Amino acid sequence: NTRHKVGPITETEQIFKSYGLFESPNLLKGADTGSHASQRAAGPAASGPASTVTADAQVTRLQKNQLSTFSPFITAAASPVTRPRSAPPCSGHSRTLPLATASSLTNPALRAKMHRLSPRVLPSVSVTLARHASAAAKPPLVLSSLNEAGVLTLAFNNPDKLNAWTMPLLSQLSAVLQDASTNASVKGVVVTGTGRYYSAGVDLSAIIKPMQPTKLIKQIRDQNQRLFAMMIDFPKPIAAAVNGPAIGAAVTSTVLMDGCFASPAATFSLPFAKLGVPPEGCSSVTFAELMGEAAAKRILGEENWIPTAVEAAEAKLITEVVPGGVEDLLARTVAFVESKIAEGGGRRYDAKEAERLRHVNAVESAELANAFVSPKFLGAMEAFNTTRKKANLALFFRIARLSLPLWQPTFIGPNHDFRMDWPQGSGN
Repeated sequence: NTRHKVGPITETEQIFKSYGLFESPNLLKGADTGSHASQRAAGPAASGPASTVTADAQVTRLQKNQLSTFSPFITAAASPVTRPRSAPPCSGHSRTLPLATASSLTNPALRAKMHRLSPRVLPSVSVTLARHASAAAKPPLVLSSLNEAGVLTLAFNNPDKLNAWTMPLLSQLSAVLQDASTNASVKGVVVTGTGRYYSAGVDLSAIIKPMQPTKLIKQIRDQNQRLFAMMIDFPKPIAAAVNGPAIGAAVTSTVLMDGCFASPAATFSLPFAKLGVPPEGCSSVTFAELMGEAAAKRILGEENWIPTAVEAAEAKLITEVVPGGVEDLLARTVAFVESKIAEGGGRRYDAKEAERLRHVNAVESAELANAFVSPKFLGAMEAFNTTRKKANLALFFRIARLSLPLWQPTFIGPNHDFRMDWPQGSGN
């Protein structure tokens, strides 16, 4: 039975947007293989019958593999939404929502297949296609500038979302740092943010996607480990210029840099305990070493202490508070990196310390991934979205928590063999 019913377009868009299902072109990355991958590599000329086969295969894999585990949750989450009178339901169809991305629907055969499966979702897809087309004209999510001394300044450039680390932003950051690691013109790096925030940390909606739970926790582990490995394994001096509030991974990653300078407007928040997840970014060991056990417990634990820049400097979490505006902050941080370059351009830790941090990062990343499918985390996310009046997401996490014994995957261990695919620094 290839007939699939969806609700009216307003309902479909609401549900899909709640889960971020149309926000990531990589959602179906696992299904984008075989002849379609070859077709994309070959360019527009590679068209014809192969496209039709690939379209059918993509939809089949999507429905059977990607959607099968979480479709009960999505279906249940859709149920409470009131259906507008102007858009009565199609009769004789199920309520399962077929998923698709803008990139996959550029294939004409796949568009036709999706039209046959679910004609009423296609207008919504057209809106999504237009949104992604306009996104190509947007400025980069990571701005960069290089001074005469070879200091590359990188700025998170998504102020409307408080510079949250979405997958596109992290991909751009990784690409820029990889290039900087081998570019002889770049001697060191300064990282900062645009707007009021340094960064609100990792965007959880960019991580938690409907997929097989075992695949989900492995993906979370590997993405988290790679994020902090970028800071541990970067081969040149790197420092943070924290221009405003920093949250979560945006805080812990600065501790892995060679220095952290902050504006008086900066604050440092680590809501791990509130979210029901363990510390990350090596903070389970580095914070106590820097701040002492008592202060580390305050900031990492249930108290959720959020120090100001002055308090963070007094606690030795950061290097220095820089009075004045953003220009003063950047000038001071750039001067620090230039001094590190003059000293030889290495990192602050040796090979033994770098290896220790890699080990801690691997262990923490596995523990974090396992925590994402725990009752504590799912309950915390349910409460968080209830507070934010996100009823669909709150219901999703509630159902996931109550049904956890039916789908909870086996916990995974750390990946101690992981290394960044760029030249490793003095600490390696």
